[in-house]
Amino acid sequence: MTHVAPPASTGRALEIGHGIGRSESHHGIGEHLRIGPPAVKHHLASMVRRHDVRRRAELVRSASDSHLLG
Repeated sequence: MTHVAPPASTGRALEIGHGIGRSESHHGIGEHLRIGPPAVKHHLASMVRRHDVRRRAELVRSASDSHLLG
């Protein structure tokens, strides 16, 4: 089986990923980053597609496995 690294994430996506890793809500992440919850949802949907997962927990696991969350 060949391991394929997920596409590079933007700085904003990484910041949102960190918020998700801390179990923050869309609203909480948005407040911290000074963006609206719809923008957080947009970035999250993009990240879910990019990492080929279906849920936030899977996204956190994928990002952690790829060492994207530190």
